[in-house]
Amino acid sequence: MTDTNLIAKAEKLFLEGEVEQARTQFEHALEENPYNAEILNNLGVISHESGDPYTAEAYFLRAIENDNETKDSYLNLLPILCEIGSVTCTVLLADYMLSKFPGQRDVEQQVAEVIQFIAKDFATKIPGLTASYWHDRNILKYSDLYQFLLFPNKKKNHQPELTPFIHALRIAAEKDAYIDACKLMNPKFQIEKKSPLEYLLLSCFWLAVNRIYECRLFASFLLDDKEYGPLARRLLDLTIPKENSRAVADAYQHILIVMEEGIGNMVMLTPALQAIHQRLPMSKITVLCSDIAAQIIDDLPYVHKTISALKAEKFDLVLNTIWAQQTIKKYETSLYEQADFHFSSDFKIGIDHEIEANFRLANFLGHGGPVPEPQVCSAPCELIDFTGRQLAVLANTTVNNNGWERKRWPYYPQLAEKLMQDGYQVVVVGGADEAKKFSGKYWPQGVQDLQGQLSLKETAGLIKKASIFIGNDSGPAHMAAALGIPTYVLFGPSLISKNRPFGKQVAVLSKEMPCSPCQYTERWAKCTDWQCMASLTVDRVFDRIKNTSAPQGCLLGRKDSHELKIVNRQNKLFVKNDVSEEPLRIHLVGKGVTNFPWGMEIEMQRVFERMGCEVMQTDYVAHANDFANRFFRPAHLMLVFRGSGIPGELIQRVPYKTVLWYQDDVFAAGHVRKDLQYNARFFDHVSTFDNNAIMEYKKYGVEKIDWLPLGATPEIYNKQFLPKKYDVSFVGNIYPNRKALFDRLAKKFNLHVSQAFAQDAARIYNEAKIVLNLGIGKTGIQQRVFE
Repeated sequence: MTDTNLIAKAEKLFLEGEVEQARTQFEHALEENPYNAEILNNLGVISHESGDPYTAEAYFLRAIENDNETKDSYLNLLPILCEIGSVTCTVLLADYMLSKFPGQRDVEQQVAEVIQFIAKDFATKIPGLTASYWHDRNILKYSDLYQFLLFPNKKKNHQPELTPFIHALRIAAEKDAYIDACKLMNPKFQIEKKSPLEYLLLSCFWLAVNRIYECRLFASFLLDDKEYGPLARRLLDLTIPKENSRAVADAYQHILIVMEEGIGNMVMLTPALQAIHQRLPMSKITVLCSDIAAQIIDDLPYVHKTISALKAEKFDLVLNTIWAQQTIKKYETSLYEQADFHFSSDFKIGIDHEIEANFRLANFLGHGGPVPEPQVCSAPCELIDFTGRQLAVLANTTVNNNGWERKRWPYYPQLAEKLMQDGYQVVVVGGADEAKKFSGKYWPQGVQDLQGQLSLKETAGLIKKASIFIGNDSGPAHMAAALGIPTYVLFGPSLISKNRPFGKQVAVLSKEMPCSPCQYTERWAKCTDWQCMASLTVDRVFDRIKNTSAPQGCLLGRKDSHELKIVNRQNKLFVKNDVSEEPLRIHLVGKGVTNFPWGMEIEMQRVFERMGCEVMQTDYVAHANDFANRFFRPAHLMLVFRGSGIPGELIQRVPYKTVLWYQDDVFAAGHVRKDLQYNARFFDHVSTFDNNAIMEYKKYGVEKIDWLPLGATPEIYNKQFLPKKYDVSFVGNIYPNRKALFDRLAKKFNLHVSQAFAQDAARIYNEAKIVLNLGIGKTGIQQRVFE
């Protein structure tokens, strides 16, 4: 009988369930044809079906040895290796198969299953993981049949998406090179938009080398994944006992922090530097920065050294501040090659203070405590004699280019004059650019001009002796705030929410204008007259300085927990504190500007102003470009109408009381539940016009809630005895279903449709025999009913 007939007969027996007879036939055929790969492959399949994977492995290997161009034996061998735990052989064979059989879908599918198996298996066994995971690594040295796996296929074949995964597993299997494996899978240190399998492998490999913070970072993306979530939570649990271990400390010996901006930016980085040092006190922290900014930190005990150019040295971790883009671009290849991992802070324009944005670097390394106060280096300065006099330091500093010149304030000489008349010794500080720009007769007689004469550390030493500091949004103001000096900072075009100096005695002065601030908006490039700074008068600044109350301070996360003491005097509302009373300042957030001249916000503003309150408006639509900056304007109380889309982190950071008054029906309008779920729990207090909705609101984490019914303005909505012009009037929005109704009504009746507000709406109500209001809610009383 020919080989073909023998094989066909044996295969028929196998398919009919006659396994042992089939085995006998194949063994008989093998005796006559000991090098026939097809027979060997079939015997391997039968052995596996019979529960003998090791014999199956031997048959498949012999089949490959005799015919290494047919993929069937490879496809049969790969799952066998997984089954018997030969993980190194599995990985190397999978890598070999991808290159040998490019573009073969069945090969790629099986390799994908192998990668998934190895990832899950590795994650499951990692608690006691040592080099023994790849226990079959040494077998390769003694197996002639496996030698081909040690040498990757040299052909330049199609590279499927799986290639980085399997190559990464290969170098991990061959020499426990887990960091190299991570860099191979993730060469640009990207964090988002990865597959669940990538996140799992990266989490596992980083944990294998005690890099617990990278492990936590990537595992966090899997927590809600149905398949990988339990493994991710397990990996996170495994990092906790390692937190303060020597192994983790050794894994982060040398950290590079990239900061390419100026003096103030460096001051605002120091809280993060301190927190990083607290987390990893044995690590050497190197800061890549400019020579001038280096003076702020180079003597601080938690900074190992500063460098102004990247040198050829190895870093375990690179932390990129929000000001690292140009440096990354300049040293891109070197930075990636010299570092095991990069983590970059992100900056949310209009939401973040720069300290908070950079502090994400410390949060990445597990810091969960309070934000430390900024620090600066200083040196003695003995150039002035102010015995018996209070020292006032002025600084009209900024980056010397046309874009940033707008931050300068034009009235420092006049302020200096008033301060000297009040008994202060006035000193002016700045750099060489300021010395050229504001020299000679620019300053009144008696002012000591030290611009361009002091180092940055000497400037800090001088500021330490001052009673007050006055400056615009620039480096010296941040230095003064960090040194604890009463600091008055003048803002115009730049974002207060991002740049306000951080300290216990900081006051911000600005002139509110429709176009200010313009930083990060299209208005920045269009502005030419810089009225925001020019409109801030000397008298206002001087009066604020002479105010008996000290600067309030800028401390992140600061929230006034005291109850407002509101008193009513002759129908005027005042806020009372221990020493004085002042008009109640109310911040209305809604669509007041967009809906002007009518709308709930406008009506409320009129009412509050009639009661003597100071009222400001922030509009979701009209002020979208700088919403967050307007959102943080000082007030006693914030009243938010609806609150759609305001991030909870913004609401939490408002330093005074916040109240949400939602005027849509929670039971009827679908968007209401989405809004409430998004941010209702972050407000200090919530009010609803529907008394029956209180328990519904509590489902969304609202703790303090009460009933605040709607009302109407009586001088507008009142009974008027007018001739009846309409049989029926309808009030409300023209939704599509209502428009269809009107179209049908118009065919039979004389229908008049118009837009009317306030007095016009009230007149129509009074001219109608019947006023029809189609309420959509079951329990809430509509606003039109009150009207």
